[in-house]
Amino acid sequence: MKDYFFTKPSKITESEDRSKGRSLLKEILRLVRIYFLPWLGLHYIALYIGIMITFDGGLLAYFKLFAMPNGFMRAFEVMFDLFKNPIAYLLFTLASAFTIPIIYASSRRKDNLSVRALGLDRNHMWREIICGYFSGVTIVTAFMLVLVALGASIKLNSDVSWLLIAIYFILFLLQGFSEEQAFRGYFMTALARRQSLAVSIIISSVAFACLHVFSGAVSVLTFLNLMLFGVFFSLVFIRRGSIWFVSAFHAAWNFISTCILSDSLTGGTLFTVETKSMNHLINGGSYGNEGSILITGIFVVGILILFIMPRKQGEF
Repeated sequence: MKDYFFTKPSKITESEDRSKGRSLLKEILRLVRIYFLPWLGLHYIALYIGIMITFDGGLLAYFKLFAMPNGFMRAFEVMFDLFKNPIAYLLFTLASAFTIPIIYASSRRKDNLSVRALGLDRNHMWREIICGYFSGVTIVTAFMLVLVALGASIKLNSDVSWLLIAIYFILFLLQGFSEEQAFRGYFMTALARRQSLAVSIIISSVAFACLHVFSGAVSVLTFLNLMLFGVFFSLVFIRRGSIWFVSAFHAAWNFISTCILSDSLTGGTLFTVETKSMNHLINGGSYGNEGSILITGIFVVGILILFIMPRKQGEF
């Protein structure tokens, strides 16, 4: 545990030599400026395009809702219902990908972070991607099988769109990479130039959880799980020194949860896992997997294992 809280890995110390970084507040404000604001802007563009495509009367009819009694509530219902529309959900997922060049260019030019510090080394890249994806698939599948063992039902959907699933597979790879690049590759590394490693991990994990508040239906447990998700991925990133493993894990988590084994109708799923009759603490409620107490246990155990295992010389 001491390794993680007091000993910065070589990539961090090299980054300190290249640039001393900023204060904690300035680093947070910079993340807001180069990631959160572009992310929000891109998702609002995706939202309005989705409304134009899916809502009767298009944007004009949507904006008229605000002038009606309870119009604000109705407008928000329409907005969140878009997540259940496959085309609109594709647009939301694609929007995240456009933050990739913004973060990369800013971290390289303005923050002077090396490719190695960002975890973008190509050494063993494909091995890292395959291992990360397999790990993500394994954990999500195991979680769903536990739900089935506890009483959930599972059925095969015959009308699933294979083209849509193939598109989602690619887009979730981009989305997973965009978030890991922003929060682990860039933000955590940038923070660690002037903050302790522990503070950098915790702050970047809280920021990661805050991003998902915009998805709606985030409970206290969901927020905690998203923080644990961030801490776990930060520790894996430190151990492996590569963004590829955590990006692939993240992509697999989202893809399997959305398109293969899901209790949601978002985008069509290969297998529907019916969990509505179960306790929300178990099935995660309206947010999905990340709201489950089972996921809390999985990530707590994972974090403890990473703490207990000594870091090898040269890691990260």
